[in-house]
Amino acid sequence: MECAVSLPRADRRLTSYASILNAVEINSSFYRPHSTTYERWASATPNDFPFSVKVPRSKQAEWA
Repeated sequence: MECAVSLPRADRRLTSYASILNAVEINSSFYRPHSTTYERWASATPNDFPFSVKVPRSKQAEWA
């Protein structure tokens, strides 16, 4: 199967997704925090673009 869609460069991918999608889910937060990455992602998307961040595994263990 051949994919007809060409992806933007990795450093522009989130900006491109934000122009098409109305939100994204961040699954990698389950494994480790990304404070500076979150700031960079926020600056690459519109101010009203929502992120759904998965609760870290370490916090889930505390709540169990």
